[in-house]
Amino acid sequence: REGRRLTLAGYRAAGGVNGALSRLAEDGYAAIPARARPAARRILVRLCDTGEDATIDVRRRLPLADVVDDSDEDGRTALDALAERRLLTVSEDSVEVAHEALLREWPRLRGWLEDDVEGRRVHRRLGDAARSWEADRRDPSALYRGARLEAATSWAASHGDTLNRVELAFLDASAHAADQDRAEAERRLVERTRANRRLRRSLAGVALLLVAVMLAGAVAVREGRRADDRADESTRQCDQAR
Repeated sequence: REGRRLTLAGYRAAGGVNGALSRLAEDGYAAIPARARPAARRILVRLCDTGEDATIDVRRRLPLADVVDDSDEDGRTALDALAERRLLTVSEDSVEVAHEALLREWPRLRGWLEDDVEGRRVHRRLGDAARSWEADRRDPSALYRGARLEAATSWAASHGDTLNRVELAFLDASAHAADQDRAEAERRLVERTRANRRLRRSLAGVALLLVAVMLAGAVAVREGRRADDRADESTRQCDQAR
């Protein structure tokens, strides 16, 4: 500025609107207490999403309870500081990034968004599934299973501090349901194995019975033939005696 006048040269030297926005964001981040800065990163990254073009990120509006819990002191500190600097727009029950240009023009946030893109996709899907599960009164059919559970659990193992209360509960319930499914599958396998053993024993008994019947039949046929032979012999002897 030159006094109260902003000249074109001064505007260009300041980097224009985008440059000013970047400095505003960096100053706001620097004003956050050091202990709450990881929470600020977690909040800002959660509020961003990947658009149809994977290179374009867009802001998301989320329920306030999905972004910070009542017990999240650092999260509350970071949220209040970002809102005070007009980097976040916070209403009574929702929150979003105030300026979409921040996602493109603030180098620090840009770097966060370019880091672990696939992991952010996993987290976004997990968050959407957890919210639907909660809205459906925790319907067990909405829980993760199979490959989705494996991918989410693997990602959460190194990003547990980024999960909110509902997401943690959803993953715990999914893991518990998977354990129950495995236990039930093992129980059924044991039952099938026992049933197969009983069937094999029954079949073996039937086979032995059939063998015994066949042997008895063979003996009966043989004895019958012997009896016929004896009868024929007796008849011949009688004929000769006459």
